[in-house]
Amino acid sequence: ALIVHLNKRLLKFFFVSNHIKKCSYAISLQGRRKSVRKSSIRAEELILLSFLANMNSNREDKPSLKQLEKTSVIAIQKIKQYYPSYDDLFYAVINRIDKDVKIKVETSLSTNDNLISVFINDMAPMLYEKKEELHLLYTRPYIRNIWITFIKSKYLSLITRYNPKLAADILTTEYLIEMLTSFISVWMSQPEPEPLVDFQNRMKKYLSNL
Repeated sequence: ALIVHLNKRLLKFFFVSNHIKKCSYAISLQGRRKSVRKSSIRAEELILLSFLANMNSNREDKPSLKQLEKTSVIAIQKIKQYYPSYDDLFYAVINRIDKDVKIKVETSLSTNDNLISVFINDMAPMLYEKKEELHLLYTRPYIRNIWITFIKSKYLSLITRYNPKLAADILTTEYLIEMLTSFISVWMSQPEPEPLVDFQNRMKKYLSNL
């Protein structure tokens, strides 16, 4: 049975530790009443949550496989089966954090052609809900550039898919994305991001003429 023993520092990292405890309990049941497929999915999730927890405690250096093994209590060989390279780990973490935001933004863009409105009213609240995780992505040098490149590419694709006007003017769209992602970067890089309402009001002030 696989049972995770979390240290005090990890417990303080609440948005990770709660999930790790739930996942570890589920994995511990894998031999009794959980299918292999379900337990495998939970093991992958546990590895990603352990990666985030180690990012929290190590600002400059990416989490080592040894650290992930210790935190998740999953052998390095098994970790490599799920994620053969660090790029696989990085993109799995990024996709995990971005998934819900992407779905919400795509839905909004499909019905609202006002990009600024979607950014302020729909996207910003979801980003604020994920501020702890996003703070890690924006402040850890080993993943920051990968993350920024990822979101610029992802949202350029979404915007041009749903907004014919912006799709016809790619240069303007790229300027807009660069500006919006810069605002988010400054916001989420702060030790304590300013409250959502303050950020939204700030954006309305600066973006009202766009």
